[in-house]
Amino acid sequence: MLRTRSLLAAVVAAALLPVGPGVATLAAEPIVTLRLATAEDEGRPSEPFLQAFKSEVEAASAGSIAVDILYHAGGDDPLPKDAIAARRVLSGDVDMAVIPVRAWSDAGVTSFQAFAAPFLIDDDALAIAATSDPLVEPMIADAASHGVVALGIWPEDLRHPFTFEQNGPPLLRPDDFVGTNFWVLPYVLQTEAVEALGATVVHGFVDDQIGSLRGAETGLWVGAYNLGGGMPTATGDVTLYPKIQVLVADDAAWSRLSTEQQGIVRDAAISARATYLAQRPDDIADGAAYCAAGGRVVHAGAANIAAFLSAEAPIYERLAQDPIAAPAVAAIQALKDTITPTGPAATCEPAAGTLATIPPVEPGPATTLVPDGTYVHSVTKEDLSALGTGDTFAGNNAGQWTIVFTGETGQWTLKHPIGQVETCDLRFTLPGGDRVRMENQGPCGPYWTEFRWSLDGDQLKVTAVDEQAGTAIELLRTNAWLSGPWTKVE
Repeated sequence: MLRTRSLLAAVVAAALLPVGPGVATLAAEPIVTLRLATAEDEGRPSEPFLQAFKSEVEAASAGSIAVDILYHAGGDDPLPKDAIAARRVLSGDVDMAVIPVRAWSDAGVTSFQAFAAPFLIDDDALAIAATSDPLVEPMIADAASHGVVALGIWPEDLRHPFTFEQNGPPLLRPDDFVGTNFWVLPYVLQTEAVEALGATVVHGFVDDQIGSLRGAETGLWVGAYNLGGGMPTATGDVTLYPKIQVLVADDAAWSRLSTEQQGIVRDAAISARATYLAQRPDDIADGAAYCAAGGRVVHAGAANIAAFLSAEAPIYERLAQDPIAAPAVAAIQALKDTITPTGPAATCEPAAGTLATIPPVEPGPATTLVPDGTYVHSVTKEDLSALGTGDTFAGNNAGQWTIVFTGETGQWTLKHPIGQVETCDLRFTLPGGDRVRMENQGPCGPYWTEFRWSLDGDQLKVTAVDEQAGTAIELLRTNAWLSGPWTKVE
């Protein structure tokens, strides 16, 4: 359906200007600006696609079409951020968006739900083949009936169950999920799949709930850094679902582009997809990196994988009634028989020393709470990576940090480079006399770190000596973001 509202910052019918044999480009003036939203922040796996798309559009149009990438477009709302960003493009608030399949159903667009069917797409080669197959055409046509023009579909990674082994052995079979608390992203399709296994689905911040969680879902590329609680064990040959991204344009914005402009945008989407897939690491590479960082990968085996799929029978019965999803699921199942699978990440045990527990720290001199005040320091992604934290942790924790000390209470704030702000209330105690314990409170707690400190003029130096996960790698990361000095500003 075509709507009448005006959504582009400026839209004109630009004439083609010849620039050489067989080559044409759009006039440089006036400029059309396309606002492209993503709920994710910079530094995530979607960024290479977004930047490649932007570059392709702007180069091919000789600057007459600009792409303004809006990171963190889902805001800080507690509702699912990808779904919020999807609703922004559906309403015409933005012109384009990159939204993962898992969120479209929450936004009322069920066109792509076959791609999120549990335990169906379980291999990188299959994910690439399925998103390149004509089976996507009915999905694209159905999405158009909701007011969005789908321009590109591609796989980002495979999502696996991860187990916090301090709360139980690895999750290897459906029965292992029964009666457990399992964290998933707050989307309908993923929640439904895990509930079918008999687990209680938990949302919110993983770090806040480590003590009660048996496991969580994520991809191997982020599992080492984003789940917290040490390095959870990945069941590498069990894929709950693939994370598949979809680039769309609002139909009203799209209809106001000239035929030539539409061609440039379509070609850029195809080129950016190819560029992304050429450099995208597969599950085998991600698994090897996870192992090298101190993670553990186990396998469930073919019989258990089949049992997982059987456990989801009610979901497949529902999908069989959907005129778009049913043939897509059948086509994906048929496609499995025609491709050579890439294979799962290899099993591994943690690399020697990477998950060593923190050795005892010799007692130090008696200390007090940090003097009241506001202390600030900034750290870049490059700074954190150089300290051995890993790029994902570095991207998530770079920015301007502020800690306010007010006796036994306080607050930390992290302002990310893109402007996003995170805040957490704190409580300070003296557990052993020679260190201060800092405990996260409220929605981002409980999690504690113990540190020693010194103050030279307005310069505060903080050194962590212990933290709740109790592993050497987590202590390294804690000291990385705490590395200062911190300047007292108030």
